[in-house]
Amino acid sequence: MAEVYTQVLKDLNEAETDLPAKYTAASDNVTRAHKNTAIALKTRVYLSMQNYASVITEANKMVSATAPFSSPSNVPNALQSDITSVFTTYTTPESIFSLPMTSTAGDNPGTQNQLGFYYSPTTANGGVGNGEFSLNPNGIIANTDWKQSDKRRSFIKQSGTTTVKNWLNKYKTASPYTDWVPVIRYSEVMLNLAEAKVRSSNTVDAQAVALLNAVRNRSDATTTYTAASFASSTDLINAILTERRIEFLGEGLRNNDLMRLLQTIPAKGTAQAKAPTDNGYIWPISASELSLNKLATDN
Repeated sequence: MAEVYTQVLKDLNEAETDLPAKYTAASDNVTRAHKNTAIALKTRVYLSMQNYASVITEANKMVSATAPFSSPSNVPNALQSDITSVFTTYTTPESIFSLPMTSTAGDNPGTQNQLGFYYSPTTANGGVGNGEFSLNPNGIIANTDWKQSDKRRSFIKQSGTTTVKNWLNKYKTASPYTDWVPVIRYSEVMLNLAEAKVRSSNTVDAQAVALLNAVRNRSDATTTYTAASFASSTDLINAILTERRIEFLGEGLRNNDLMRLLQTIPAKGTAQAKAPTDNGYIWPISASELSLNKLATDN
């Protein structure tokens, strides 16, 4: 694993040096890699490594010291004022890197990559997809700190009478499912920095509270945290982790967070919870991979 991290960081450091600071077209600043793309991804990698000092070093290149937070150089990345527009207007400064899709044949996702198909309910239930994955009713949508007035609640659609299910409609475009796929957004860099600041100092860090507020207030203007809101640094970390679950619902970050923190994978339906000490918490390397890569050893 150490060798993998070393190679990934080597690639990203070289990319930061070699990539352009920005492009002329707004679409290129989202769909083509630039310096901030490499920097943002490094904050994610270092957070997974629990190298919090390096998360802070990298994030400080992109996040101003005080609100309103924005990137002081390169692409002027910043939060979009309305979270819902991030998933309809794909070229806002919040989207650091996304995978673009169009209706042109070959430019839309294959059947295993259609976010709207998997997450959205069927047309009979008011959606555009196939209703493959509903939301865990005991998951983050049940969190009472996530207020009903929060704009991010508009991404959740409920259907059914006898059997009520909750669906994610963050990806709303019908077949051929041309929603752009978000890889990393500015709000993640902000929350990466907030978490790293608290974990590295073991304090209720003032900038971390301000970063948390910026993400929450964007969608919920009725909630503002102060240092007094948190009895300990652990309480602030828990609030940041909760915010990540709300903010990035359906964007593929939840499992990363569970794994890097060795937290239990929660139960859903007939699938039982999986603790980090349980067999199968980390899947074995596939037999096909082992047969092709003779340097790999079975885990």
